[in-house]
Amino acid sequence: MTRSERFSYLVCATLILSTHSAWAFWPFDSTPKEEVRAAATAMADPDPDDPSSPSAPPVRCVLMGDYAVPDWLNTINLGSFLNFSNKYVLDHDQCFVFFNSCQDASFWVEPYGFYSHYRSSLKQDHKMDFTLATYGSDLGAKFSLSDAFNLGGGVGYFHSNLNDKQDHKKAEINGIYFGPALEYLFHEGSVQFTAFGVKNYYDGPDSSSDGSWDINLRLEAEYDYIPPSDFCIADFMLHPLARIDYLNVFEESPDRHSSFFYSKLGSRFDKVAYCSQTLLLTVNLDVAWVNMTPLSGDSVHCESQTLNLKPESKNQLGLGFELVGMHKNGVLIGLEYDAALFANAPMQTGRVRIEWNW
Repeated sequence: MTRSERFSYLVCATLILSTHSAWAFWPFDSTPKEEVRAAATAMADPDPDDPSSPSAPPVRCVLMGDYAVPDWLNTINLGSFLNFSNKYVLDHDQCFVFFNSCQDASFWVEPYGFYSHYRSSLKQDHKMDFTLATYGSDLGAKFSLSDAFNLGGGVGYFHSNLNDKQDHKKAEINGIYFGPALEYLFHEGSVQFTAFGVKNYYDGPDSSSDGSWDINLRLEAEYDYIPPSDFCIADFMLHPLARIDYLNVFEESPDRHSSFFYSKLGSRFDKVAYCSQTLLLTVNLDVAWVNMTPLSGDSVHCESQTLNLKPESKNQLGLGFELVGMHKNGVLIGLEYDAALFANAPMQTGRVRIEWNW
């Protein structure tokens, strides 16, 4: 072999090694040849059963066995054990000639119901679409520890009918909930903390989970503002309010965990509608901004696979109306209606609260 031939072979070998080394460190595409061939084959002959295939039809996500989102909706619609409404009414007992209650303790029962049509667009064309109708009731008691602190608690039951619009299947959820509540009172308002424990029992076709335990921590605050005496509306009070909920859902068999966040910021307007020696009647209107944010995924079952998908965050307009009446003997009756509008997740809630203070 001549010197020129040896030099040509050396140059070729150097170019081949340099090209291979540069390709190995090339920042824009380091895909192995096997993956490239597999991707090319998938594009040429797409698999309709593979949700990641470019030409595969959108995969329908069903809730049979994945109930974390319905659990979330059920929990945020549980009523607070210590009601803000009675504070305003009790603070205006000057309407009565005498008030037959020391306000040291109270007992209540509160039946309620709510309906929601929840729709959420997930990534990769996956969707959730279901309706949830729930009715239930709770009862509990409150005790005054001092002028500044109240301690209470309650227990309740609810039943939900879940209708999955995507897969045209139905399921039922039965839940038992309980927990303590603590309230701090000051002259201009109050702060409440409630811890809910919820045990859910699922009954539906193709259910991959038997039930769940939910733990929800709720913090609420309200400030009382009384307009000046020359305000154009007499016996009127404004209550800025805030609420946050942090929920953890622990599903059983298989073991899955999901977490959610709920917040509400708004104001309530109270107006004395009727006042006599024996009866006080107030009308309350609420306007608020509501945010619902899932903090984790793994709550959606799509056909034959469980995907680590997270529903989208939702911002809504909250509106509420409440009629509260109290007799001088300490019996309170409240009728309440709340609605959360827009964001493809409207919710409507109604409740009746009967409370006896003594």
